[in-house]
Amino acid sequence: MKKSVAALLILVLVITYLAFFQIKKIDVTVFSGYASNVSQSTIASNLKTSKNSNITLTKINDSQNIYQRGNNYYVGEDKNNKIYLDVPVYNLDNTRIWNYLDNNYINESYYDTDTISNIIVADKKLFSNLTNDNIDNESYLFSKLNSEIYINYQKITLSLVNETIEIPEYSLIYFNKDYLNFYMRVNDELVYQSIPFIALTTGVKIGDNDLTYENLLTNLGLYNKEEENKNDDYKKDDDKPNYDKPNKDDDKDDDSSDDGYEIIIDDTKIIPNINGTPGNNNSNNANYVKPEVIFDGFTGRVYSATGSITINDPAMRIVTSPTFTLTLNGKTYLKKSFYANGEIELTGLLPNETYEVEAYYIFKNENDQSVKKTFYTGTFKTLDSSSLNEINISYRIDNIYSNGLGNWALLTFFKKKIYINKKGNIAQSCKRNNVKIDYTENIQGESFEQFSKYYFDPKLKMYEEISAQKVCEIWKHTLDQLKTNGQIKLLEEK
Repeated sequence: MKKSVAALLILVLVITYLAFFQIKKIDVTVFSGYASNVSQSTIASNLKTSKNSNITLTKINDSQNIYQRGNNYYVGEDKNNKIYLDVPVYNLDNTRIWNYLDNNYINESYYDTDTISNIIVADKKLFSNLTNDNIDNESYLFSKLNSEIYINYQKITLSLVNETIEIPEYSLIYFNKDYLNFYMRVNDELVYQSIPFIALTTGVKIGDNDLTYENLLTNLGLYNKEEENKNDDYKKDDDKPNYDKPNKDDDKDDDSSDDGYEIIIDDTKIIPNINGTPGNNNSNNANYVKPEVIFDGFTGRVYSATGSITINDPAMRIVTSPTFTLTLNGKTYLKKSFYANGEIELTGLLPNETYEVEAYYIFKNENDQSVKKTFYTGTFKTLDSSSLNEINISYRIDNIYSNGLGNWALLTFFKKKIYINKKGNIAQSCKRNNVKIDYTENIQGESFEQFSKYYFDPKLKMYEEISAQKVCEIWKHTLDQLKTNGQIKLLEEK
């Protein structure tokens, strides 16, 4: 009995080791740039406590392997370079970031999406790293991280009493009712910045929209004037619209149970911008026609799935196009919107997996309320890779062209021994001009002495010795020719 228990314990330890301590490759980097070597929680702590401390980032290269051991991530073949993927990965010129782990995203109507992972953000848009496709037609303002930190996807301008402060895209921000701290990326650092005092009346400009700091906090669910507690910095609004996680039990429309369900999104919780109302408003109540979307399900292939969608919206009431969310093993795997009738396709899928699907769109009803309509839920399974047909590739070479002229030029400049294809057009030209050359077809039969024996035919010399004087002569000749032909007018010497 004791031996059995001991054996079972050893087995459990082995499984635990394999699951949590064994390092495994999980992905590759998508671009060259910088990753964080401190955790999101450390960054959040610095921002919340106003700790003035810059953070040096870790340089990464494109297509480097990413490894995981337990909850830790490493980059590079030495597997010792630890990075934190709960913080965005920045590309070199700070025009894109890669959010590898789950994040919530807030669009320009201040609606929260469900958590999505493996997303590239560029120019306010979200792109799936699995497919390189834009996941929808929305523009986004922020990501909301688990630690109450936000990433902005549009430049924020704050008009303070004595100065104007800009928060660049892809900064890490902590919003407080009385102060605001953020990290901005500068080269290989996250540089700490602080606004120690900020008023609720402070003007805020995000992209082309103007609002107050109070409006911004309210729209983000961080401040509620009516419920403000003097002992709290802010009070979160748990009822902030989230169209990806509705309360189905409280808000389900019983009349639509046969073809999905509808949820009214409380737009009144969103304070309009100074220069307009967030989101689209296609008011045309006189000719109101309720939109309808029909979808019968996906047919799984090995790496993709196809289906057919019909969108009927004669009054143009749909404000968010039909959007499909795929869930795999309890996590959001892929999200994609479609805008037109006909066959649709999801790519970047894994073979022999079962995906759960939920699809919705948002429209304006006859009262101009925003309504989320879930029009499809279901599952499908992709095929096993064994179902793929063999691919036979055949080719015929009719002509051999010399594509390595750059290499040829360098080799001849440095007077190196050259081997070329005997059937190529350069070889034929050399033969016509009695140029001595070697052929790649002969290498296999050559001895090492023959292969290493050096010679260079002077007829192959392509360049003259380069000097400053020679360069000036060439440019003078070029400019004289252009002037003669009337293509340029040289400045007259004074």
